[in-house]
Amino acid sequence: MPPTGEMPLNPNAPTIWPWGLPIIITCFALAGIAMMIRIFTRAYLTRLFTFDDIVMTAAALTYFAFVSVTLDSISMGFGKHQWNVTVGEAMRALRRAYWVQIVYCIAMYTTKLGVLLQIKSTFNSKSRDFMFWSSWACIASFSCVYTASLFTWIFPCNPIKKKWEPFIPGTCLPTHAGPSLLSGIINLVTDVALLFLPIYAVSRLQMSIKKKFAVSGIFGAALLACISSAVRLHYTILHLDSKDNTYWLAVVAVCAIIEISALLL
Repeated sequence: MPPTGEMPLNPNAPTIWPWGLPIIITCFALAGIAMMIRIFTRAYLTRLFTFDDIVMTAAALTYFAFVSVTLDSISMGFGKHQWNVTVGEAMRALRRAYWVQIVYCIAMYTTKLGVLLQIKSTFNSKSRDFMFWSSWACIASFSCVYTASLFTWIFPCNPIKKKWEPFIPGTCLPTHAGPSLLSGIINLVTDVALLFLPIYAVSRLQMSIKKKFAVSGIFGAALLACISSAVRLHYTILHLDSKDNTYWLAVVAVCAIIEISALLL
């Protein structure tokens, strides 16, 4: 039901897209340019395409798929308050959101795996020091937690279609143990780890403070990813029990696009 004073199914209802769409287009363009520069550099300048590059290319492809599916969901009422979409539109939007979240989880994992491999190769040491073990520990733990997260996204309800058809008999994971909250916590913790590792490695280098700050700035995008992840988790917790899914899932999707874009830069 709409709040008091709100007219349901308002044809002129506000959406998030006047501000959300420019953000998505900007992020998409920046990530696309960054990946084209990366591929051109590897293919024509260094002529060396490593496993790190393959993973980052796969991450970019899943990211582009995530953005494309998100934008395609606009026509289904994604981004509108739920009282301004019909029951049929809401069910189609929630079904599309189910697939969006699965693609998002895959995109997030491959992107963070690619960043971890880059950090590992950039600060490669012949000795098995803290960075060596930390990088491998992060790779192993990220793989485990994102596999678990993907499982909860794929099987949030029994039967699965209860996720977008709430009126049919069945059960779903409780909201306080559901994939949205789990994913938000995982993303923030892993983003902080990605921010900490290169800063720690740079702090150990034999160079001036000024140069250390300059080198650390290269990984400054990880800070933007942390901020986006924190905002996403904030909105997830704030509206954990909200029934206005078509609106708040779209807000969370925009935050997720910013987060992945920052990691791809």
